Amino acid sequence: MLAIIAEHDPKIRYAISMLAQEHPGLMITHMVSTFSDLTGVLGSTYPELLVFDLDMPGAKENSLDGIYPSSLKHIIYLVSDPGVVHQQVKNCSIKQTWVNKTEYPENLVKVFKTME
Repeated sequence: MLAIIAEHDPKIRYAISMLAQEHPGLMITHMVSTFSDLTGVLGSTYPELLVFDLDMPGAKENSLDGIYPSSLKHIIYLVSDPGVVHQQVKNCSIKQTWVNKTEYPENLVKVFKTME
C-alpha cells in the first residue's frame, strides 16, 4: 500500500515513518510538511493511504475535496484537539480514521495493524 505522510513536525513525521516501516505492505512514497506540498504530491502520485496532520500549515483553511486521487482508500487524520470539529473529505468510499496526536504512537500502530 503506497502512503503519504503529511505532518508539519519533522520529529513526528520521522516517528510515523518508522512505525509505518514496521508494517508489511506499507511503502511511504512522500513525506510533506505543508498543505501546498501535499496538494503537489497528490496530483502526481497514486497513494492508497494518507496520514494527514490537520494542524499543518494551510490544512484548516483548505479542503482535500477535489484534489485527492481515486486511488486513495484510507485517510488517517492526526488531531491535537479531538473536541474540535475538523473538515473531512466528503467521500464515503474513503475510510477515515481520527487519531489523537497525544496518543498517536499506540493508536497509529493499532490502525496500521487493522490494515494488514
